[in-house]
Parts: sequence; C-alpha cells; structure tokens
Amino acid sequence: MLLQLLPRDITKHWEGISEAISKSLPPITSMSKDRMTIILKSLIAGTMQCWVLHKPDGIYAVATTEFAIDPGSRTKNLLIFSVFGLRQVPQELWEEGYRGLCKFAKTSGCESIIAFTDVPAVVSIVEKLGGDTKTRLLIIGVNNVQ
Repeated sequence: MLLQLLPRDITKHWEGISEAISKSLPPITSMSKDRMTIILKSLIAGTMQCWVLHKPDGIYAVATTEFAIDPGSRTKNLLIFSVFGLRQVPQELWEEGYRGLCKFAKTSGCESIIAFTDVPAVVSIVEKLGGDTKTRLLIIGVNNVQ
C-alpha cells in the first residue's frame, strides 16, 4: 500500500526518512550542507510529498515527490524526487505504488510522472509499467567551465 505521510509523521520519523532521501538524491540536487534542512522544510510546507510503500510486515520503500512545472509550456508533472528501497520490493507492490502516484498526479492536474535514475532495476520497473525510458538527462556542471 502507498501511504502519504503527514508533516507530523515526517518530523517524528525524520532521522530514518532523511537517511533514505540522502541515499537517493537526484543528480540535480545541490551538494550544500543545508540541503536536507531545505528538503525537510519543503516536506513540512507541502511543496514536497513523502510516501511509504508498506505491507503489514513493514515499510519497503520511502519516496518523495514534488510538482515540476515547465515554465515555457506550463506543463505540470509529478517528479519523483527520490525513492529508496529498504528491502526487496515485490513487483506487485511497485505496481500498487505506481497506481497510487498516478491517482495523486491526475487529481493534482499533472500530465505525467517523471523521474531521474541511473539504477538499472528502477529502469526495468518503469519499463514493466509501460513507461518511456529512452529519454536521457544530460548534466554538465557550470563550475567545470573555465
């Protein structure tokens, strides 16, 4: 089952949640020392959402999302900011989580769910769910230019 955590639950369990998020940060994230504080503030304010995939025997994964709105086209998407498996997640649980995120995205006016990953297992899951995995994110740090 996919469950969206409330701000009070996020703050209560922040130590474990922050560890899961920090182990799965997207490549576009600043490496500043206060980045986790900024993420916590965004989660508490509701500009980011925190989710857990769980079954009666415990939590399987922690994920965070946020809305990504393209300024040029004003297209709204749900960005999976981070996802971290705490243990092996059964395929049917991934599918259940995907359906839950789709429902949330659709009711929030999103066109798609988008994500960044370099993890082959995540790519495989998205392919099994019928997602497009051909598009690539290209990153060139501006501090590398001389």
